[in-house]
This record gives sequence, structure tokens and C-alpha cells, in this order.
Amino acid sequence: MRVRNRFAYVLAGLTILVLGCASPGAPGQSSSGSSGQPQPSSPKRLVAAVASTPYALNASLGAYLGSAPGMEAIGALVNSGFVIVDNEGNLQPLLAEEVPTVENGGWKLLPNGKMDIKWVIRDGAKWHDGTPVTSEDIAFTYQLAIDRDLAIFVQSQYRIIESLETPDSRTIIAHWARPFLYANLAFGYGNDNSNLPLPRHLLETAYKAGDSEAFLNLPYWTSAFVGTGPFRLKQWEEGTGVTVTANDAFVRGRPKIDEIEV
Repeated sequence: MRVRNRFAYVLAGLTILVLGCASPGAPGQSSSGSSGQPQPSSPKRLVAAVASTPYALNASLGAYLGSAPGMEAIGALVNSGFVIVDNEGNLQPLLAEEVPTVENGGWKLLPNGKMDIKWVIRDGAKWHDGTPVTSEDIAFTYQLAIDRDLAIFVQSQYRIIESLETPDSRTIIAHWARPFLYANLAFGYGNDNSNLPLPRHLLETAYKAGDSEAFLNLPYWTSAFVGTGPFRLKQWEEGTGVTVTANDAFVRGRPKIDEIEV
């Protein structure tokens, strides 16, 4: 199944994400000594390497610029989608409250051969700059995914979506023209880790300017990147590497690792 095949593709990044995330708590503390009082500990820092030069922190743009082994793993640190694949190949909710299924009513097969998929964004989900993740961000991401003039973001499966409804700031209902087996991967870890949510408040103005080259060369994709993942960008060193730090406000809890240098 495609979900299982893809899991190896982002194994390095997802392993760190799954093992590193914990419930929110006071960072940098551990219990020791007979008094039971918390004692300060050194920051937990990890240094890793990939066999490529980082191009961008978005999978779509990275693929456009060229193959870069390891970039998917780095992307999984700073980006989050609606769902994540666990170590058994099963979908688990990440930015979304739950994975849509027929059983929970989030996936509706209609008598006319069409279907609806409903997503609800987790309460408290935020971009790294503190701005809430909203349904308007998803609508903006969808617009890029069907824009033929910006081909690197285009995903053919999104053209099966007849319309996208955003009844409130956290709810998205996608109306699909026909059944699609992987519809519950939309805006999550899909076929190639692309079309993860993009921040409308940071990118819409440049997008509407209509200059594709300028849009693709925005500092946002590299040194000014803002995502939703468990780690946030600390430093982008062109041609050298990337350093990320724990995102205290990550919706699933602060990672146990404080800093990762790749």
C-alpha cells in the first residue's frame, strides 16, 4: 500500500518526531537526588548529516530545485500536516483532531458517486510565528495545488476536489467529484510530502502579485521559513546546513530534544 511504501521515505525525520515529542512541560529539568527537587540539566542537542545540500524547507520547492537526499527528513522536523504515518504504516492525526473515516462521519460517500471529507484543525495549532493555523491557510494551499501557472505545487489529485468549504476558522470540507482512496492524506503526508499547509498570512500577497519567479525565490522557503512542525528554524546556512530548535508551542507537545543541527 502506498502509505506503507512511503514510510521509509521519511523514516529518519519521523523517528525523531515520534520519539522526541512529549507532553508539554518545563524544558531542561530532570529529577535527581534524595530531596526529589528538580535539577537543571544540559540542553539535549543532536547533530546529524544528510548526503546533500539543503535547497528549501518545503518538499514541493525542494523537488523542483533538484533531488536532495535527506531533505524529506529535515522537512518533517519543521513541517506538519493533518496526519502522520506511525511505525506500522497507520495514519494518526497530527494537526487535525482526527483522521476522517466513514465510521466517525468525517468521510462521507454520497449516493451520486461523489464524496465529502471533513477536517477539523486542532485547537491551539499555530505557525512558528504564533499565528493560528486556520481553514483559510488550507484554502490558500489548495489554490496553489491547482494553479497550473505555478506548476511545482500542482497535484493532480486535488483537481478531483470540486470545491473546498471553510464554514469556520478550524473546519474544512472538501467536496470530491469521485471517490479517491488516499483522500484522507490530503494536506498531510501524502504521496510525496508536498502540499502541506502553507501560511496564507505570509505568502498570499506575494502570490497575488503574479510573479512566479519572485514567489519561488522568497526568503520564506529558506532563511525565513515558518512552519507548524515540532521544531522551528534557528539558522539557515547556505550550502552548509540547517539548525532547528524545539517548538515550545507545538500542538502535540514540546519535543524532548532541544536542538538539532543538520
